[in-house]
Amino acid sequence: GLKRTARGKHEGGDAHWEENKLNNYADSEIRLTEIQENLCNDVKSGKDQCHSFAEHYENEIEDWFLKNRKQERKDRLEEGSTLFEYLCNQLSQACCPNGHFGADCRPCHGYPDNVCYNRGYCSGNGTRKGQGNCICNIGFDGEFCEKCSANYLAIGIIEIDYEEKIRNIPEQCIRCDQSCASSCHSLGPKGCHVCRQGYFRDNDKGCIDIDECNVSDVELNPCKFQTYCLNTQGSYRCYRKCMLHYYHGYCEHNQIAWQSFINRFLT
Repeated sequence: GLKRTARGKHEGGDAHWEENKLNNYADSEIRLTEIQENLCNDVKSGKDQCHSFAEHYENEIEDWFLKNRKQERKDRLEEGSTLFEYLCNQLSQACCPNGHFGADCRPCHGYPDNVCYNRGYCSGNGTRKGQGNCICNIGFDGEFCEKCSANYLAIGIIEIDYEEKIRNIPEQCIRCDQSCASSCHSLGPKGCHVCRQGYFRDNDKGCIDIDECNVSDVELNPCKFQTYCLNTQGSYRCYRKCMLHYYHGYCEHNQIAWQSFINRFLT
């Protein structure tokens, strides 16, 4: 609302008279009314709660706009942080400042500069809910996201000073090759500690896919009669053999096509 109404002047028939008699538009009740009338228009979910909240704190919003707003820094006004802090954190106590959580707005681990070592986010951050535990980004693990997950390799180490202790945290956690069973010492199929099922270890190339379909003995073929075998990475798939058309994984039953096939067979 503040940005949308920041035109800086009245728009009546006699703008000069309005500026002199009705106060400057930027600080006027006319602007406040315009803001309040469109306050929840952009809200997609929870619009009723938005209107209810605005109605409940209508007087407090008016006091902030006409009095407290002038005392705030312009950059904080533009981002809306001052009104949010006043309404949500202080007045209604519905929220917490960024980097805090829970009923008492306790600081998240690592606040302010190293929340969850910047490798995840704090559960309940900015709300009166949550436990404050770290929800780690993909590839990171540990109570405070201080290490790599299983099947991920730490690339680079950075030192983070927290609570007067230097902690070594992985700079990146990169997933091991798909041929690895669990962990790896380097990237690529040669870096696997153990090969995943469906792979075998080659001395030169590392973990290599087993082609289950490449068998000369029919009895050793993993697929049943009237199907054919298609090799995949680490496994295989069996598909039905179609006498005519194969379409999206199924044999197409087309009466005309079948009749044509029979006619060719008979003649």
